[in-house]
Amino acid sequence: MKAEWLPKLAKGEILMAFGVTEPTAGVDTSRIKTRAEKVDGGWVVNGQKVWITNAQNAHKILLLARTSPRRDDKPLHGMSLFFTDLDRSRITVREIEKLGRAAIDSNELFIDNLEVSDDELVGEVDQCGEVAATAKFLGAEAGFEACDRAMSTLGGYAYAKEYHVERLWREVRLLRNAPFSQEMVLNYISNQVLKLPRAY
Repeated sequence: MKAEWLPKLAKGEILMAFGVTEPTAGVDTSRIKTRAEKVDGGWVVNGQKVWITNAQNAHKILLLARTSPRRDDKPLHGMSLFFTDLDRSRITVREIEKLGRAAIDSNELFIDNLEVSDDELVGEVDQCGEVAATAKFLGAEAGFEACDRAMSTLGGYAYAKEYHVERLWREVRLLRNAPFSQEMVLNYISNQVLKLPRAY
């Protein structure tokens, strides 16, 4: 999957969206309601997402769904990631009118019996916590660093609006806080992955 899709994404040959946040979960991603039910050869996904960036143009979506019920002792267990087509016959995309972040669209998604094949599952069923948290952390830091460095290199005074790099910096800065903060990712990794004592 990495070999097939990451080069195309990096080159801009295809566009994707991240389907994580939901209107009823707030900042607690463990409380998402979108559900993937197992069927022969794959899954059927139903649910709703909100504040989904780039869904107006995306070809693919990295979709987070519950594949097992939420457990209070391990709230992030039971969630799985799927990398699949953003099939507009099964996913209704509605743009959200907003005051800021006008450089790119934000959307509500309504998912109705989306069929996803077994080979579109990312990693293992019910086990996306460690991998997803690490990817979120590293991706947010890399995006922020790239834009910050571009502002310093191309942005004249590194704070002025030359070349419009600052606009991209503002957009990517949000990913350090959403759908959850970098500090919470580090808390999760230290406690759940490295088994360090809880200090918060």
